[in-house]
Amino acid sequence: MSRTGPASFAHERLFFVDKLQPGHAGYVVAFALRLRGDLDAGRLRRALRDLVSRHDALRTTFEVRDGRLFQRIDPAAEPAIEVVSRPAEDEEAGDAYLRGLVTRGAREAFPLDAGPLLRATIVSWSPAEHALVVLVHHIACDGWSVGLLLADLAALYNGVPVAAAPSYLDYSVAQREEWETGDDSLAFWRGRLAGAPALALPTDRPRPEVLGDRGAVLTRPLPAELLAGLTEWSRARHVTLFVTALAAYAGLLARDLVIGVPVANRLEEEQEALVGCLVNILPVRLDASGGLPFTGLVQRVREATLSALAHQHVPFERIVAAVRGDSRAPLVQTSFGVQNFPFRLPEFAGLAVTEVEAEIDAAKFDLGVSVDLNADRPFVRAEYSTDLFGVGTVTALLDAYVATLSAVAQAPPGAEPDLHRIRWAPAPAPAGPAAVTPGATVPDADREVRERIRLIWAEVLRRPDVAAGDNFFDLGGTSLGMIALQQAMSRAGFDMAMVDLFRCGSVEACARHLTAAPAPAALDGDRTARRDAAVRGLAERRRALAGGGRG
Repeated sequence: MSRTGPASFAHERLFFVDKLQPGHAGYVVAFALRLRGDLDAGRLRRALRDLVSRHDALRTTFEVRDGRLFQRIDPAAEPAIEVVSRPAEDEEAGDAYLRGLVTRGAREAFPLDAGPLLRATIVSWSPAEHALVVLVHHIACDGWSVGLLLADLAALYNGVPVAAAPSYLDYSVAQREEWETGDDSLAFWRGRLAGAPALALPTDRPRPEVLGDRGAVLTRPLPAELLAGLTEWSRARHVTLFVTALAAYAGLLARDLVIGVPVANRLEEEQEALVGCLVNILPVRLDASGGLPFTGLVQRVREATLSALAHQHVPFERIVAAVRGDSRAPLVQTSFGVQNFPFRLPEFAGLAVTEVEAEIDAAKFDLGVSVDLNADRPFVRAEYSTDLFGVGTVTALLDAYVATLSAVAQAPPGAEPDLHRIRWAPAPAPAGPAAVTPGATVPDADREVRERIRLIWAEVLRRPDVAAGDNFFDLGGTSLGMIALQQAMSRAGFDMAMVDLFRCGSVEACARHLTAAPAPAALDGDRTARRDAAVRGLAERRRALAGGGRG
């Protein structure tokens, strides 16, 4: 029997992103393994099925009801498993094929309303040369969960008993109950982020109304002697390597800004074994605009991060709603992290296992920088939106960042690092085409279409006073409310992609979009009948809304 319950706050954010940009590759978690030896492919397939049966998060589907998101755990859900046989090829060509599987697979949308949320491909080149590629939607898995999944998969393949897994549904229910009782930690975030400016980095290209997921990744190695010097410099000032590395990044951006810092968010012991999306984003506000000496900036960063970590249990989605009021303005446009949790590949019986590095060229933010200390050869990684930045600009950023770290590591004891000649100053982007303000009145919209849409908005928002130029979020709409709005408009025969609905933002702009766009399917008899019936029903219910108002 299936189990249902409320979605977590992370579920809500990722579900809305999927509706806004179906197939967003930045929200796919993937790994690729080389398996050398006598692989039992049938046993590996059974282990993958048992893995999905073991973890609720991998058997979850989602639906919106009455403006709320719910999760449903299907006891019979199975992964999508493909078995591929390939002719013999050298390792370089084989690894390129595996990377292609990851890249192409990440671009294939996961159906969150139907599943599956895990897809696997078993590849064989010969009786002794194999590989496994696994992709999971981020709504069901985070970076910490990857280690849990690999360990469980190896145990299941090896026939080793595993303890019962905790339930992500239970975690979601507990999270909701905690926030329904209230938490004064939101007051901290409201105060800390009050008046925080939107990040206005100079970009190579004009910013589109809705940023796509197209991205790229660049890396730079971090030599062992640089890391040793950086660690010693940090220790002498009683700060962590993370604080020093974050201060170096903020100093390059040189402005009052909010940087998204990912944290594992596994604050209870039982959560350490929980597969699912628990990772949280802390919007750390840092003022690096005043020309502070680097040691002064480091202390400022230390204080800001300690305060943020003391309130890390507050879901990012709650912070955004409290600070931005669900407006379209992003709270975080750049991120920074240090990967330093221990990770090792598990042992599969009779097989030698190695990992194949496979990047997904997609971006969640405008720009993100991370320092990876887990690899055999530590490195700095920059993930950036190619809608905004060219490779030369991000190359210059990485070079300046590594130069900053080197200057800090080489600073004489008690002296300020010499950073005066290190700058990152990209040229501002050319002005883009003038955009229509979402809430502005557009005079050429069809009046009948506009009134029909206005009635739908009034019902979904429960506000009879919706005006044609009002912005959806200014009226109190939420991301889940916009999904409900899209569904209501579709039932009435007004089909709009979520990204277009988000971009338009008002009744007037939606009417203009629908009357201007060529849509022959909208003229068929069934669609017209649906529109007319829906609008008649809306008109009959207008009295039920009459007691609303803008209050």
